[in-house]
Amino acid sequence: LNNRVCSITKVVAFLTSKQRTTLHKAMIPFSRRRFVIYLDLSLLVIFILLLSPRMTGLPLHEVLGFIFFIPIIIHLLIAWSWIQNSTQKFFKTVTRTRLNFVLNSILFILVITELLSGLLISEVVLPRLGIETFNDRSWRAVHNVTLNFTLLFAGLHIAINWGWIVSAFKKRSGILPKGDGL
Repeated sequence: LNNRVCSITKVVAFLTSKQRTTLHKAMIPFSRRRFVIYLDLSLLVIFILLLSPRMTGLPLHEVLGFIFFIPIIIHLLIAWSWIQNSTQKFFKTVTRTRLNFVLNSILFILVITELLSGLLISEVVLPRLGIETFNDRSWRAVHNVTLNFTLLFAGLHIAINWGWIVSAFKKRSGILPKGDGL
C-alpha cells in the first residue's frame, strides 16, 4: 500500500496543472461525490466524539484529535481548486462565495489552533511517546475557548453548505436523477 501511495504521489507531482485538472474532471462524479460524503461524515463523527472527552476518555480523545487532522487535509485537498478560485476571484465573486471563503478560512484557523493547543496539552499520547508537553492552564483555556468558536463556525459551515449536502444525499440515495443538482 505504501508503495502504491508513493507511486501515485510521484505521478501526480509530475503532472502539469492542466493535466491534474483533466485527471480531476475525469474522475467519475458519482464516486467522487460518494467519497466526499463519506469523508465529511467521518469528519462530523470524529468532531462529535471529540466534543466529549469525558465520554470517550482522554486517551481516545487525544488519538481522535490526531486522526481528525487526516480527513481535514484530504477535505482541503479535494476542495483545493475551489480554494484557489475563491482566493483569486475574492473581490469579483458574489457575496455568498466571499462569505463562505471567509467562514472557511476562520474555521481552518480555529481547527489548527484547536489541534496545536491539543498537542501542547497532551497528557497521554505524546508523553507515552516520550515527548514532553505543557501542563498549563493558559493552553488548556485556549483549547477550550477555541472549541466554542470552532463549534459555532462548524455549524455555520454546515448551514451555508446545506443545499449541497441535501442534494448530494438525495443523489446518493437515488431520489434525484443523476443529471440534476451538483
